[in-house]
Amino acid sequence: MLIKNIALITGLTVSAVTASGAFTQANAAIFNVGGINYDVTTIDTSFNASSSLLQSQPWWGNETLATTFAATVADSLGLPNFFGSFGPYFAYSLDNDRVNAKAFDSTDVNADINSTFTFATATAVNPTTVP
Repeated sequence: MLIKNIALITGLTVSAVTASGAFTQANAAIFNVGGINYDVTTIDTSFNASSSLLQSQPWWGNETLATTFAATVADSLGLPNFFGSFGPYFAYSLDNDRVNAKAFDSTDVNADINSTFTFATATAVNPTTVP
């Protein structure tokens, strides 16, 4: 009986934590930026661990485009950085040992390249024609 009660309490606790959003996953979503549809998702990584991926993003080298993506995505993929304060980072340049990025609400971010954050990634997608 004690084991059943512990299992029930554990199950309820997991359900409550999941419902409260403590275990959140960013879902990919399609966003239109500049007339192009992008499948935008997130990755938890450091800049150093994923520099090639982050530098291959459409907004890399273009602060204005990073701002546009951050504003378009807004909080649609959650607020995973800094305990629910910032959306995913749209990294656009490197400054010595810091990566410059934009987050939801056009927040400027200057993050350490060795620390793990949630960064946005995007892939252009072709629209499908519906008959």
